[in-house]
Amino acid sequence: MNLYWSNLLAWCVQIAIVIAACASLPWLFRLRVSRARLWYWHIVLLICLALPLLQPWVKPAPSTSNVTVTTGQFRLATAPPPERIVIAWPMVALAVLTSGIGLRLLWLGLGLIRLRRYRAIALPLDLPDDEQPGDRFADMRLAIAPQAELLISGNVSSPVTFGLRNPVILLPPRFTGLSVDERASIVCHELLHIQRHDWAIAIAEELVRAILWFHPAIWWLLGQIQLTREQVVDQEVIGYTGDRNRYLDALLAIASLQLSADLAPAPLFLRKHHLRQRVESIVSGVTMTKRNLLLPLAAAFATLPVVIGIAAWQFPLHAAPQEAVDDSGVEVQLGSVKLLHRTGIAFPDEARTKHISGTVLVNLTLNDKGEVTDAAIVSGPQELRRPVIQSVLNWHFSMESGAAPNPQIVVHFDDARAPQTTRGGTLGGIIGRVRSGTPIENPDAPRTIDSINLSALPATLQDKVTQASILHVGDTMTGDGLKTAEASLHSIDEHLRVFVVPRGDNSVVIVALEPSQAPRISVRPTVVAPTTGSSVARAGDAGVSNPLVTYKVDPEYSEEARKAKLSGAVLVQLVVDVDGRAKNIKVVRGLGLGLDEKAVEAVQKWKFAPGTKSGRPVPVRATVEVMFRSWS
Repeated sequence: MNLYWSNLLAWCVQIAIVIAACASLPWLFRLRVSRARLWYWHIVLLICLALPLLQPWVKPAPSTSNVTVTTGQFRLATAPPPERIVIAWPMVALAVLTSGIGLRLLWLGLGLIRLRRYRAIALPLDLPDDEQPGDRFADMRLAIAPQAELLISGNVSSPVTFGLRNPVILLPPRFTGLSVDERASIVCHELLHIQRHDWAIAIAEELVRAILWFHPAIWWLLGQIQLTREQVVDQEVIGYTGDRNRYLDALLAIASLQLSADLAPAPLFLRKHHLRQRVESIVSGVTMTKRNLLLPLAAAFATLPVVIGIAAWQFPLHAAPQEAVDDSGVEVQLGSVKLLHRTGIAFPDEARTKHISGTVLVNLTLNDKGEVTDAAIVSGPQELRRPVIQSVLNWHFSMESGAAPNPQIVVHFDDARAPQTTRGGTLGGIIGRVRSGTPIENPDAPRTIDSINLSALPATLQDKVTQASILHVGDTMTGDGLKTAEASLHSIDEHLRVFVVPRGDNSVVIVALEPSQAPRISVRPTVVAPTTGSSVARAGDAGVSNPLVTYKVDPEYSEEARKAKLSGAVLVQLVVDVDGRAKNIKVVRGLGLGLDEKAVEAVQKWKFAPGTKSGRPVPVRATVEVMFRSWS
């Protein structure tokens, strides 16, 4: 699963756990005062939104080499595979998620427009003169919210309050048919909402609901906040008017009306599914001293860190692979393509001496196992290219569903962080000397395994090798025994190798990653300008396209070069004719020891899609770089 979606799912589960646990705390600690519960629910909501900031993110295990990897796509030179319909479920989920957010925000915006229209066509409140309620309303408005405007609207069936700078209370036409005391209680309730600035809080809650529209626990929590806020205002109205029974009559009178659907973001005076809880709260009239209130409130808040810790522990959030810089001066960052393991990239001594820093961009081609079969340098300082090619040809990627078969790799070198050349006995140096063919005296002599070092492996492979229990400290092994152990390790990962570092009659066994013994070859065709007087088309001219390799044969590795452990690149210049064949092939920069001839022999068998000019095939001059890399 994509890292972002797995983190979103983990966050949603964390929210559900926190809300489920917090729902029982007010009952457990007898937190019965509405005002305290409202603060509590608001803090729970803020904690749910801030959960990603309140916990440590699980960081990926550090890798065994120092490269910066960013992923991308580039055009294949070979013929594309047959198209097939692939459902990109992450994109479908993203579309559903964003569509839901967009629809909720649209609904919220339409609600604001609708309220504005209702206000524009509403009429001023006009009551019979014989009842004389106007003075009471005027005094109440001056005392609580002098900026409020009272209007009668035939578009609402329950009192509705909204607005910040110019707040308005919309009252239904049947409001005038209520008793004077009932009308006063209802108006007092709405004025107190204005005084408390509940409209702004309601808008913020609706935005949260829009963003997390898919989470039922968030809907439940927002419902509790709305209910508790109305209970708080109910208690304040009773405290202001001093008449509990009259206010209950007003509440029941509104409940008897045929209420319309919610006009969010404007909170209604009453939601019928909240009626029972509000009546119970009014009848009970719970009050607590500050001292008795602080104890359950403190107990509830003290429990929250435990709940958060359990949620984060059971469903942790995972950090994306981050850029890491060590003493090598080569930075490490992994993108969405999963890299199983890789060899290190050494900072070239030549580049370090000249204080050269820079970025190397290389395109890779992977086989169905995730191994790199081709690598082509796109750009970067010349001095930094060779170590990148030598390393990436030995990388191994995961070919899980959706993995890009042609990632683009970026390697950053920083001379300021590169160390001076030193000698040492580090694990990397030991492995390097063993790989380079350092002779071991009496390699077949029995030796006791003094220690087993797995630190050159990624954490996942370390666990697999340990669980397999193939090698044991104290065992006596010969060369054949080590070969048998290595064969067993291949069942875990075919790139695993065993290295032996002698230590008297004992030895240190190092298990590390090593590419296969077969040479790796990289081919990079690039179009260059023709020589003067040539009839070959010039790359870059109007209408001229580049030739592309459609079929290639890997060159053989000469026995002389293999014995000499020779690696490097052979640069071949050629002309791609209109029939897609290579002609006029010549070596521009060679390696010798038979590799030049092998490269030419292979390129002669290649086929190209010829370059075109104005839609017609034309000969185009090109250079091809064939990279040889052999391990002893």
